[in-house]
Amino acid sequence: MSRIIPWVTAVALLGLFVIVYLMASTSAEEIRALPPEKMNSLVGSSPDDIAGRLLESDALHDQLALLDQSSEVQALKSNKGNPMIKVKYTTNGPKHSALSVDSFAFENSPKKLVEEVWDRWLNIDEGYLNRHTHWHKPDRGDITFDNFTNSLHFFPADKKFSEVTAVCKKRSNFNELLLYTDGQKWFDLNQERSNNYSVTLWEWYNTVAIKSGGVTFIEHRTPRVHRWNARIESSLANEILKTGKFEVYVEGNQSRSDGVMMNKVDKKTNQVFPNLNLRATVTIQNIEEVRGCFGTQEQIVEEEAGSITLNTDVLGLMAYFEDKDHLIQ
Repeated sequence: MSRIIPWVTAVALLGLFVIVYLMASTSAEEIRALPPEKMNSLVGSSPDDIAGRLLESDALHDQLALLDQSSEVQALKSNKGNPMIKVKYTTNGPKHSALSVDSFAFENSPKKLVEEVWDRWLNIDEGYLNRHTHWHKPDRGDITFDNFTNSLHFFPADKKFSEVTAVCKKRSNFNELLLYTDGQKWFDLNQERSNNYSVTLWEWYNTVAIKSGGVTFIEHRTPRVHRWNARIESSLANEILKTGKFEVYVEGNQSRSDGVMMNKVDKKTNQVFPNLNLRATVTIQNIEEVRGCFGTQEQIVEEEAGSITLNTDVLGLMAYFEDKDHLIQ
């Protein structure tokens, strides 16, 4: 019995050694994959310190000190050392992509404007609406493209949304022109079989306005799902296809993020960046390749009819009448 115990101890120690070796090997691989500057900063650090600094590195990159003097940030700082709200330029939402702000333009915006953004984001349900006049009247009689685009401030979207690639998808009952940026879809232009047109975006927007050439569109409503969709006039769709260019303005909803309703406490606790009002001037780089993606209802019917060969001489009467004509002549 006394001999068994040392053997058990030896096996246990061997197993512990293998586990430690594997963990050390994995950590070494991860550290070797780091850039040289990060490697140098970790030399001589304890394992706990290394783990903490690796976790903080990306977060610190996204953090901005734009609101150091604002009442909201001062309140956060004085509240037992709670961290500032972290500013992130990634798009919230479970599907596809959406317009995101030009980080340089946002960082260099007037301080008063940025404080207004945070005030609206954090206090939309706690007094903000009582202190500010909404951009349209209660009866909604002034919801127009011009009033919307001139009444609100729109931050420029990231420049990558200015030049996009389009993909034409022809379905059994509709066609769609999909716009991609960085390999991600963020705008759909759709044509139904009934020849109605619509646009789809993938974010929580209260208002979307589009202009191409001299044709304008605006739709204002409270979003219910992450997929924003509205019907547009064929004239706007045709203008986009003709010019390959359009302007888009969006008003972000102030109560939702990732499809979840959020109050002030939720936004602070989860450090969620505001859903901004954005604008972009878009050019479809390959418009010549996709301009024929849509067709009129008449063209669709003609194409379908042309693909079918009909036997119009089912009873063999053509030969009969040809013979009769020969006799008459």
